[in-house]
Amino acid sequence: MTVNETELKNLIIRAEVLGKKNWLHAVNILEKATDDYPRERAIYLTLGDIYMRHRKFEQAIDSYQKAMTIDPKDEHLHFIIGNCYLSLSDYKMALYYYDQVSSNLPELLYNKALAHAYNGDHELSLHYIKILIKDVKDNANIYYFLVEENLRLHKYNDSLTILNEMEKRFGVQRYEQILKGFVWNFKKVWLKSYMAFKTADEMSPIVNQDHLHTYAMAAKEIGQLTKAVELLKRAVAINPHVSIIHEDLIRFIIELGDIPSAHLALNQAWKYLGKSNPILQILSDKLDRLKEQKTASNIPTENDEE
Repeated sequence: MTVNETELKNLIIRAEVLGKKNWLHAVNILEKATDDYPRERAIYLTLGDIYMRHRKFEQAIDSYQKAMTIDPKDEHLHFIIGNCYLSLSDYKMALYYYDQVSSNLPELLYNKALAHAYNGDHELSLHYIKILIKDVKDNANIYYFLVEENLRLHKYNDSLTILNEMEKRFGVQRYEQILKGFVWNFKKVWLKSYMAFKTADEMSPIVNQDHLHTYAMAAKEIGQLTKAVELLKRAVAINPHVSIIHEDLIRFIIELGDIPSAHLALNQAWKYLGKSNPILQILSDKLDRLKEQKTASNIPTENDEE
């Protein structure tokens, strides 16, 4: 069929307007239009865009791939299809399409780094972030991504260098301090770890149980056991289903010598984790022994009675 350019243009405009109000109707119009215009790339592109806006990524991929059969060299289409696969967590397919793009656009580099990170290839992820950050120096999130990948690769000194550079560029940031807390924790420099977490917590209360747990471990290592207990209680209140946090909380309370409070913490742990946890059972046995020892020490001897 001969293409009527005006008719086709009006069809696309109508579908785009409809797509903002009744996207299913717009899709229906465009699907029918492919029968009349099977080689019109604009129809498939518009279909793909509508599907993508509504997170129908598999349908979007199908539409974009049909457009690609008409123009296989369109690198932008490869990039968009890669983004669809990234959204579907199919990182290998995302990277396959990204690798067909020759440019080094910042968004492409970031997405390639992200796909490699999710795919477990942190060295390649780091490679693309380093290329990206040469040109994009005003985005703190890219620095955070770079630090996180270095941490996954146990490159702690590199992480500190980047964090210090961040602080010079952006000033003291809450998440930057949290990451410093983790780096110093991994390096077992407990006071610096504690102070970094403390700074972050003072800027805005920490609400991630893993961050609080690591903060508590640093507090314990510098002798701030009461503070460590307080932090672990906050962590339990945020997420009471993490075994290691309950376990450390009970251990620290025992170390403080507060056996009744340790029993209360144990009962709370059992409430959320059940009584089959072997570590909690060991702690329960320890508490029973401590209770027996305390009771025995309070029993008067014959000399005491005399």
